[in-house]
Amino acid sequence: MSFKDVYRIVICMLISIVLSVVFIYVFGQTNIFLSILNNLFIIASILLIIGGGFFVLQGGFFNGITYSFKRFFSRITRLGEYATAIDGDVEYTSVFSSDYTYPILIAGGIQFILVLIISVVYF
Repeated sequence: MSFKDVYRIVICMLISIVLSVVFIYVFGQTNIFLSILNNLFIIASILLIIGGGFFVLQGGFFNGITYSFKRFFSRITRLGEYATAIDGDVEYTSVFSSDYTYPILIAGGIQFILVLIISVVYF
């Protein structure tokens, strides 16, 4: 893990803490510690979902489906037939790549586990 990844993880966690505090002031919640835990849990869950989505897209789960649709539509449309005749067959390409996938997943996972541990100890 490089310094950039650690920096991104720390920034992601700090942003989520700041968002949690902002949500407390915006919605005027009374029990501050419980509200921080609830907000951090929700933000950690969102980070895990976004990071998981990035991981799935980066892993190429939908590349085969996209390739199949491109190939199918190039065969059934007249314009697609002309393009295939000129350029050859449709190429299999990777669509998505991100440097933030693992930092988002790690930051969300760390926050998720810390919030679970703190909530078990606190309650």
